[in-house]
Amino acid sequence: MLSLLPDTRKHIKDLYNIERDEIRAAGLLKPWQTSGSIQATRLAFNLFNGFNGSRGDRKIESEHLYTPYELLNGSLCEYCLEACRLRFYHSPQYERQTINEEYEEPE
Repeated sequence: MLSLLPDTRKHIKDLYNIERDEIRAAGLLKPWQTSGSIQATRLAFNLFNGFNGSRGDRKIESEHLYTPYELLNGSLCEYCLEACRLRFYHSPQYERQTINEEYEEPE
């Protein structure tokens, strides 16, 4: 998600610490952020480690900004959904579950 938009690509070091493999939450408050780039950043942070606007007891943003309604709304929706598919479908934590096609009516 962070490489999707020119703004986030250009300022990747404001958003992610490569050496320490961690997000930089303060990057959400940078003046270069646009509505689209901040939406992509929020989703990327949330998919990376479950970030929801808080770091310990320090609140950076309201948690409601990290709901699916907020994160998947707008012109980037298809990209956001694909990022979710990649994160959960290809994650080692995700175990694909099959669905029994034969539905039996309860007695």
